[in-house]
Formats: sequence, structure tokens, C-alpha cells
Amino acid sequence: MPVRNVVPKPVQKPHPPLWVACSRRETIHLAAKLGIGALTFAFISPEEAKMLGQRLLHHAGKKSASRIGYAVNANIAIVYRLHVR
Repeated sequence: MPVRNVVPKPVQKPHPPLWVACSRRETIHLAAKLGIGALTFAFISPEEAKMLGQRLLHHAGKKSASRIGYAVNANIAIVYRLHVR
């Protein structure tokens, strides 16, 4: 995708962090590689979520040529279902 000039520019300083919606594990790994946050539903276990969160943090500390955005977002947000009767 070619570079685009987005107008108006965000007022927030620093620039708001980037997030990607993930419906597969591979997308979460891509988010870690790119240094962006991962938003996902509960198709992974809490233990796997912890491991993927650690991977995000690990990649956040590395200088990577594939990193995008102005700031690293090393967060993972998972929506778990809860049924109450």
C-alpha cells in the first residue's frame, strides 16, 4: 500500500498507539513482529495469551526493521465470554 497523508493529524502527542484485530495466531505473531498491539477474542488459552504477551514485550525491546508506527505498543487485549444466569 502506498504511503498516504492522513489529514487532519491526531492532536495526541505522542502519536496514538497502533492496534491490529487478530482472528488467528499468526496475526498475533505478526503484531509482535511489527511492534503493534493485538486485539483478539478468546480462541487461545490464558497460558498461551501470557506466552504471546511475553513475545510482544520481547519484540518491543528489540530494534526491528519491520517495526511500524512511531511508538511500540507491546499489549495484547483478549475478550473472554462470560455467561451469567
